[in-house]
Amino acid sequence: MRRLVIIITFLFCLPVIGSTAPPKPRPDAGQGVLMIAPFPPERTGERGTLVIYREPGIARLGELPIIRLPGLAQIVGSESGEMPLAVLARKREWVKVAYDDSGREGWIRMERTWRFEQWESFLKGRTARLLPGLKNGYSVLRREADDGAAEVATLTQHSRFTVSEIKGDWAEVKVSFDMSGWLRWRDADGRLLISANTR
Repeated sequence: MRRLVIIITFLFCLPVIGSTAPPKPRPDAGQGVLMIAPFPPERTGERGTLVIYREPGIARLGELPIIRLPGLAQIVGSESGEMPLAVLARKREWVKVAYDDSGREGWIRMERTWRFEQWESFLKGRTARLLPGLKNGYSVLRREADDGAAEVATLTQHSRFTVSEIKGDWAEVKVSFDMSGWLRWRDADGRLLISANTR
């Protein structure tokens, strides 16, 4: 009997065949998106390294190659080699970003060749779709920008729509010639719900 208990315990401790890692958390939307342009050839010695601070210009945390930052390229796309990052806060030429996948945050100084755009203007006019693995309530297209508003339709991850307006956490979207409504583009925790790769 004891041997049977040991065997059963051992079997429960084995990893499940075909199991996958838990999905990465959806990125925090923050205030907008920063498009980091590649460093020009005369600055190749820097190799695209950013200095990260605890506060703007104070308490240096270290240096990190740009390519190691958790970018939004899969969610917002990028143009001409730019790397998009979510900006969590902004003070003049300084922006606060998450510098690793565990969500640790720090401040970096913006270069003149980089551009910052608030989500409202960035998303407007873009074609988008829902991110995978969302709760059912986030895929509901509604008549008004309110969780209690009447439902128009339930979208799937493959549904494409065009963003025409942003109102708080809601986006007015056009799904087809005869279907439009309001959809949440970020959740109550400020995390992105949609992917917007193209204009």
